Amino acid sequence: MRGRTILFLLAVLVVLAAVATLFETSRRRATRVSGTPLFKDLKTDLVDRIRIRWQGKESLLEKKDGKWVVASEGGFPAEPKSVTDIIDKLPKFHADEVISDNPSNRALFQVDTTGAEVWVNQQGKEIGHFFVGKPGPDFLSTYVRPASSDRVLLVQEYLPHLFEKSDTWRERTLFKINQEDIRRYEYTSPSRGTLAVAKDDAGVWHMEAPDTGRVEAGKLSSALRAFANAKASGFADTVTAAAAGLDSDTTRISATLADGSACVLQVGRQTTGNQMLVRKQGADNVVTFPRGGINTMMPRKEVLLPAPAP
Repeated sequence: MRGRTILFLLAVLVVLAAVATLFETSRRRATRVSGTPLFKDLKTDLVDRIRIRWQGKESLLEKKDGKWVVASEGGFPAEPKSVTDIIDKLPKFHADEVISDNPSNRALFQVDTTGAEVWVNQQGKEIGHFFVGKPGPDFLSTYVRPASSDRVLLVQEYLPHLFEKSDTWRERTLFKINQEDIRRYEYTSPSRGTLAVAKDDAGVWHMEAPDTGRVEAGKLSSALRAFANAKASGFADTVTAAAAGLDSDTTRISATLADGSACVLQVGRQTTGNQMLVRKQGADNVVTFPRGGINTMMPRKEVLLPAPAP
């Protein structure tokens, strides 16, 4: 038994030493980099076009009237964070640490067509054209090659996840609200009926329908959080509202905010893979949303009201 314990402790020490080595290597590289920017004329607030080609798919993001859209997907709004994450990383592309200048090594570092090819425009002018390859040896860095050069650079940022999207760049966020701003929450469903709760000036939640009484805030919190952070799982652009079952008798979930505005989600029929067809009120397109998420948003009264005293 003692021998096994010693072996286990030695294994733990080896793992910790390996992790420490990786971080120390990364730190030394960072201090070695002088900070010569790869994009000398870059001004992040003026970037207005990003084109990405990965695994045969080409995506085009453009800034229109101050907002980013996916021009390659019908001009629908782009997920803001996906775009800003890319733009915020561009100033951190440094040209100091050259790993290779041999063209035959492109495939080794995946800075050829196996990686992501990216074009960046600023005020209508291309300021960057580069390949994003595989992660560096410490997985805290990435191999990058300017398209006009054989130089393979090691950029001290993890980048693949920013450029490699197999599905869509479209915005999935349905509501941009703070859970704490919700003052009234309600759903109406042909199968579950109506449930409504409201928060008083003291911050205490009470049920208004179908019964009355104080609500257990902790149990309600899951429903409020699911609604406030709702994101579409997919898009059903070819499905009409009528075909999606989004008629006047459909399920509706709504939240009234502190400023008096309301956010409403209409829930239609179920589709394949336990997905529901839903639409944010005021939106033109139908999206898909997990059935489990809808169930979380619609707790039954028995769950929210305190259990009766024995």
